[in-house]
Amino acid sequence: MLNRQELTTTIKELKGRKVEAAQALYCVRTNAPLDVVLLLLKVKGGHWHRVFLDAGVVFWEETRTLDPSDTDVEPAGDRTFELRDLEMVVGQTLGVVTMAQADDGGVLTVPFVGGGSLVLACRDAGLDEEHTTLVVTLPPSPAG
Repeated sequence: MLNRQELTTTIKELKGRKVEAAQALYCVRTNAPLDVVLLLLKVKGGHWHRVFLDAGVVFWEETRTLDPSDTDVEPAGDRTFELRDLEMVVGQTLGVVTMAQADDGGVLTVPFVGGGSLVLACRDAGLDEEHTTLVVTLPPSPAG
């Protein structure tokens, strides 16, 4: 089973696998941007992949089933949590995943064959805070 905790890495094991399901758990705070707490990917005919960034490090764990505590998070102070489906990436074929370091944090790129990607980026927000964003781009539509 795939299990990584790295500042920089390449994950080739998922290349050529299709996305069967994808979800992101967001932290919602008053007067603050959305933060991605957890990315969940399920590959067709395979397992769930539980992914998050912390202090520029990727934590990637393959698991047979999801732990309900991953997605059923109680509000804390001014923070609430929302689980959102990423249906737009279902059916995409994965390329080689990379984790790299930028000046102010880490960037995980999950590319799709034919273009597009999921990019999870963790940036230092100062005062022992960080902000993690998720950007989804899809391959261009075939001309028809």
